[in-house]
Amino acid sequence: MSKPGVLSLLRNIINEFRGYGMKEFEQIQAKKAALKSAMAELELRRKEERAQQEAATLAALRATINEMKKIDEQMDRQGKAMEAMFDEMQRATQQMMEEKMKQQQQLARKVAQQVAKSGDTKDMDSLLEATLGNETTPKPETNRDQTTKP
Repeated sequence: MSKPGVLSLLRNIINEFRGYGMKEFEQIQAKKAALKSAMAELELRRKEERAQQEAATLAALRATINEMKKIDEQMDRQGKAMEAMFDEMQRATQQMMEEKMKQQQQLARKVAQQVAKSGDTKDMDSLLEATLGNETTPKPETNRDQTTKP
């Protein structure tokens, strides 16, 4: 066999097998493209799901924050109401104390006037008790005839 004959034979063999596997290769390429498309679609779906989950989480967080703000505002209002009530109680207590002090001063003046009228300072405790309407201090029992017998 001559050289040109061998080359011709090789050319024929190559041409014969040139299309061999092309069909399968094209099918593989088509499957590869379809898989890439499916992967891209899956990735897009995942991103959409993730975005939806993040949006839902964000909405829940916003709702929680709004609820916490409402609670905070309510607590502020209650705190202010309690402060106002406490201030009112302090004013009422102060007023009651001032009234009580005025009453005590009036009673003290009354006792002082009665003592001044009677001129007897020994009887001051009994006058004070009678004026107050109750016994505030116990009277010590005194015996004017304190004589010791031998």
